[in-house]
This record gives sequence, structure tokens and C-alpha cells, in this order.
Amino acid sequence: MKDEAFLSQQFRAKCSIEVNEHCVGKKTKAGVIQCLADLMLRDVLKKQNAIRESCRDELRFELLQRSESIDFDPSLAKACRNDIRRFCADRTPGNAQILDCLKENHNKVSAPCFARLRKREKLDVILPENDYSLMSKCATVIQKYCSNENKQNVLSCLRHNINQDAMPNVCRRILYHRLMVLNS
Repeated sequence: MKDEAFLSQQFRAKCSIEVNEHCVGKKTKAGVIQCLADLMLRDVLKKQNAIRESCRDELRFELLQRSESIDFDPSLAKACRNDIRRFCADRTPGNAQILDCLKENHNKVSAPCFARLRKREKLDVILPENDYSLMSKCATVIQKYCSNENKQNVLSCLRHNINQDAMPNVCRRILYHRLMVLNS
């Protein structure tokens, strides 16, 4: 991982084994993050541990940041460039505005955008702690009803509390969308 000056020293220290074993040839930060995210998704689905916990912690930070702004995910931004212009021109990067807009229009976006977006949505459903929109817009409900839950069980907990008066409509909409992805 000698050329990855774009990764923090801490990230390099905690994830060098995984990068050297699984992400050889990735030359950009986004490429390394996507490679490790794909590996983490496979880990969860197959109940494996190719990524050590110390690397997972670093990767979670990067994934949450990427979820907050499309600027941190150049491959998604590129695949969805025309869709962003078409559907999200009134939104600005940050606070997951562009990503939320694309998700709201997922059945209207181009095929390349849909493919990238679908991959991200699956990751968000399986590892909801990396989903900026869910974690920020449902924070009060998560704190009130799901604070004792394992982070991977947040969606299940929210689903069980979907009819609570304390759940904001914006959280409910996000939850419905995530549950549709989960069941598709």
C-alpha cells in the first residue's frame, strides 16, 4: 500500500493486510474503500471475517463519510452524473441529499446508476450503521427505542417501532425504502 498517500496513517496501519491481500491494484482511495466495502458485505453475508475488527472500525468511518456526501464516492457520482443533473439539480452534496434524491428516484435512474446505487443500498441495509440518512434522521427514535440493540439490528428494531408516535415521518419514509430493498 505504498502509493496510497490519500489514506490516513491510521487507516493504512489498521487495514494494510486487507488491502494487500484483497485490493491489490486499487490506486485511489475510493477504489480501496469500495474494494473493502465489497469484502465486508461478503463477510456479513457469508458470516466470514476476512476483515479484522480494527480495519472494520476504520472502514465504518470511511463508509459513513461516503454515505454523507456523494463527493466521497467518485464512481457513484460518475455513474449517476446525468441522473443527478436530471433529478437532483436542486440538491447540494452533504447531509446525504444527493444520495437520498437518487434513492427516491431509483426506478427512474439510468442502468449504470441503478447498478451502483443498488450495491450501496444493499450495504446500507446489511450494515445500517453506515447509512448516514438512517442514522441521522432516525437518531431520536434509535436512541429512544434501539439504544440497546446491536448496530446491525437497528433496522429490525426500527421496523418493530414503526408505528410509534415518536417516529418522524422522514425516518418512516427512509425505513420503508430500506425495508423494500431488504425484501427485494
